Amino acid sequence: MPVHPRNRFRAMQALIAKANVPPIRFHDLRHTRATLLFQADAHSKIVSERLGHISVGLTLDVYSHTPPGMQREAVGRLDALCAASQTDTA
Repeated sequence: MPVHPRNRFRAMQALIAKANVPPIRFHDLRHTRATLLFQADAHSKIVSERLGHISVGLTLDVYSHTPPGMQREAVGRLDALCAASQTDTA
């Protein structure tokens, strides 16, 4: 049975109010989902498939913004790899 988009929106707003979280637009849920998946270290191909994108490139172009913590974390991982590499060769 088809559901009118307005009813779906109202149901979502009711759930958001019940959860006591800030209001969010329906489309923002896609961005939130992608960001959370990337923060959880999900592979880009998996994120792309979950969002229904035709290519990983599209996913990375649209969701290339990352929270500052993710940038620091990536640099920290690279530093750890470099330090481990130097330890292995010593």
